[in-house]
Amino acid sequence: MLSGSEHDLDAHRLALAWIYGDVVHHDRERRREGDPFGLWDRFRAAVPLVAWSMVATVELLTYVEAR
Repeated sequence: MLSGSEHDLDAHRLALAWIYGDVVHHDRERRREGDPFGLWDRFRAAVPLVAWSMVATVELLTYVEAR
């Protein structure tokens, strides 16, 4: 629960807070930056970034295999 203070973080940085702060590296600074938004908001911000990365990886693999 927020204490009435304002917090501003773009979706990309919030997504990275989930990826690097909660999942991959447990980066404390990124986690601290995203903490005011909660785990659910960090996760929701990360979903499009992770999906885009997966699609880009498949496209690159398809391109490499076609060579």
